[in-house]
Amino acid sequence: MLVNITTKANEKATVYLSKFLLDHFLINNGQLFTLKVGMLEMPVWIRVLDVLEDSSIKLTSDVISYFNLITAKKFYINVHNSKLEIRLGPFLGVFVNTRFFNSLCNGEIIESAEHMFNAVNHDGGLVYYFSCANIHWLDRKIKGVTFNKEGKIKYSWFGFPKVIYDRGVGFDKDEKQAVKFFRNQISKNKDVCFINSVDYLDKWKTYKYLNKNPFIGDMLPETKLYSDISDISEMLKKYCAVYLKARYGSRGQKILIIYPEPDKRFKIKTSNNEYIVSSMLDLRSFMIEFFENQPFVVQQPIELYQYDGKKSDMRVLLCKDGKGNWQVIYNQVKIADKHKPITNVSMGGEVEDFISYYTVVFGNENKAKELNDYISEAAVKVSYALEGEVGPMGEVGLDMGLDKNMKLWFIEANTKPDKNPEAFEEIAQGGIFTQFLNIVKYANLLERCSGSGNNV
Repeated sequence: MLVNITTKANEKATVYLSKFLLDHFLINNGQLFTLKVGMLEMPVWIRVLDVLEDSSIKLTSDVISYFNLITAKKFYINVHNSKLEIRLGPFLGVFVNTRFFNSLCNGEIIESAEHMFNAVNHDGGLVYYFSCANIHWLDRKIKGVTFNKEGKIKYSWFGFPKVIYDRGVGFDKDEKQAVKFFRNQISKNKDVCFINSVDYLDKWKTYKYLNKNPFIGDMLPETKLYSDISDISEMLKKYCAVYLKARYGSRGQKILIIYPEPDKRFKIKTSNNEYIVSSMLDLRSFMIEFFENQPFVVQQPIELYQYDGKKSDMRVLLCKDGKGNWQVIYNQVKIADKHKPITNVSMGGEVEDFISYYTVVFGNENKAKELNDYISEAAVKVSYALEGEVGPMGEVGLDMGLDKNMKLWFIEANTKPDKNPEAFEEIAQGGIFTQFLNIVKYANLLERCSGSGNNV
């Protein structure tokens, strides 16, 4: 049940409930309960206040201060009568890299963070952003950033969150060790729930796992883990080219395309350049240097559909909703620059809404919608299957593609997808983008499901 939060100055360690809430949760006036917010807790007296509206509670100022709820407007309340516990939530911490965090501290308006704060203000709870800096493990306190009620940055100490939303990517070298330590330490706490507990997916393990599913296996390009140069020569006997990709996530930066040339030479395409090598030995040397002795996979090329001379594939963004079900947020077409082999926007690509784009391609909106529905259904199946390999997730970005025969292919998954909303993205009630609202609702579900309280 969602309740509004206000402050009552007099008395200490007291939570005032309306008579409606007191009766609804079967609490006796004057009972001693444990109030939990995030990973902090405090003994409080429960008292009735007749003047309160049905869905309102008042917290004494010492309670507000202890939990640092000065910015909070409303929370969901979850009561465990058998344990004499009350939990307010969701209490959500968003983990980011130091550069992102420092930008927020300096007052920079970052679009994704602004939408996240708006979603919490709309749906209830408290969210703060934090990095590896300023974590007190013994006190279970983190120095983080949130917005106050006036919409201004508030930099303060907060208790450990009950739910951690791991958005940490692009770390500087000097903070990677601290990031590893943080993730290892926090994962040992079985009381903490995670959204995006996975950093990067292993392309090879993902392929092997998904290939066991007949429906998804039919969408996967043939893939091998590189062991020696014969893997490439064998693949080139089947296909006109091969893709080489870093085994672990690289956001499109570590990709090579190999084409056989006359006289046993090879053409190599990167995102920005082309090279010619004169032998298989030279090709091997180039690959080892390019991938910096890190593992990579060899993959069948997909002859992506082209319209107006431009290749295109898709990024399908999915988030879990308040019931824990996967929901497709959008299906965007990524259109490559005519001179680029890769559709990444950072490399000159464009983005359009799938239905709008394929309505032009087909000259038929209904046909575009039917295809979009099929892709959405497939994306949901892939997302559930991925969870079988890596464990629960809250969001995922799927790269998928259609070839020249309109066959659907699954290319790869990103567990830390871009969060800037697109102009064509669905906006939920209250003017909040669905992808951010879903994260808040899913965080609330995680908190409620971590115990079996009396909730509505």
